[in-house]
Amino acid sequence: MKVRAGFVSNSSASSFCIYGTEVDWDDKNMLIKKITGKTREELEDAGEETYFSEIIYEPIKKLGLECWSMCGESHYSGRSFDTIKDDETGKQFKESTQKVLNELFGYEVKCDNHQEAWQEG
Repeated sequence: MKVRAGFVSNSSASSFCIYGTEVDWDDKNMLIKKITGKTREELEDAGEETYFSEIIYEPIKKLGLECWSMCGESHYSGRSFDTIKDDETGKQFKESTQKVLNELFGYEVKCDNHQEAWQEG
């Protein structure tokens, strides 16, 4: 049997490793309302986009954050570890991410390291 010890890439696989928070349904709905001025139901009734990732992508980017979706169900918001600046400590990175997320959600969110990987198949 052969065992591969090197890097393996598969175009149908995705993963991420961030410092941030998982966004629950209540928060998704609150952010949709905050960003669009409409509830999800009002958007649907008007035939407008209701996918959370699509609605929040640009406003999140303007705050220096990113949004990840896992299979279209679970959503995460935060910063990828590859965005740590050269003159920024790990503590500063976490504190600044926490501060922006708190302002976005309007309360103190619980941040942590999140890593996910999945493969469509």
